[in-house]
Amino acid sequence: MRIKNPDAVKKKLTRMIALGKENLQVVVLVYVHVASQVISDFDWTLSKFVNKGEPNPTCHGIFEQDPDITPETQNKLRILRQTYHPIEVDPTIPVSMKIPIMLEWWDLSHKVITTSSIHKDTLQATVNQCNLALRDHVVDFMTQLHRQNIPMLIFSAGLGNVIELLLGRFNLCFDNVRVVSNFMDFNDEGLLIGFQEPIIHTFNKTVATISNSDYIKVLSKRSSIILLGDSSADPHMADGIHGESVDSHVNVLKIGYLNDKAESLLDTYMDIYDIVLIDDATFEIPLEVLNCIVHSQSLEV
Repeated sequence: MRIKNPDAVKKKLTRMIALGKENLQVVVLVYVHVASQVISDFDWTLSKFVNKGEPNPTCHGIFEQDPDITPETQNKLRILRQTYHPIEVDPTIPVSMKIPIMLEWWDLSHKVITTSSIHKDTLQATVNQCNLALRDHVVDFMTQLHRQNIPMLIFSAGLGNVIELLLGRFNLCFDNVRVVSNFMDFNDEGLLIGFQEPIIHTFNKTVATISNSDYIKVLSKRSSIILLGDSSADPHMADGIHGESVDSHVNVLKIGYLNDKAESLLDTYMDIYDIVLIDDATFEIPLEVLNCIVHSQSLEV
């Protein structure tokens, strides 16, 4: 664990503890107590980056391993990932240049998936059989949020249907959890016919994109946010939230997972996240932070 400014982190935590769990939300992105909520990314934040020495698949990536998908389609998806992912993570390319390229990648990937004759029932089987693994203690973390009635927003550029089915697989379908992601459209026969608009990609997943939804009203009433992510864009997930609680100042604690290239990216991540977790396959730190807020206990940083 690395912290660039321990005093600032301690100040945020002290304020969150004082405000209580009623102000907390989690955006996983993650918000946190009375005014708390959690906002969290999904791929490689809630899910592991590596599992048992092998790369852990993303929501899109499970189709590259799906035995019901033709090898030709799997290869198309693999080529798209190998072509576009290096651009997504290249720190030398401006975000303004990346955005149209990301839209192109997501659009092409969704078209390939749509032509694969995926049925709702087949999708359920694919998710149940895939080897995607959650980080250790994610179940404990989400269970505690549910127990304390703290809202959790999972904000993902992945596939919303897959995320919801995975939550079901891991017994995490709680009523305090909301998923904002790319959702599939099925016809009356249950066949995939396309994806809902707008496309959510790495660089546009901010709360501002759902500013007209009823859920934003829930978020706005909570002034403490735990934000969880793994990319350089994820710290912006809470952008667009304006507190309307008794204390309207929005207090955001940003926890980032640095999964790869730690030597070259550590300084950047320490600038954009309050707490940086390096090569950490667990949710121990987020869980400890959450429990300190819930139980009004101080946390040594």
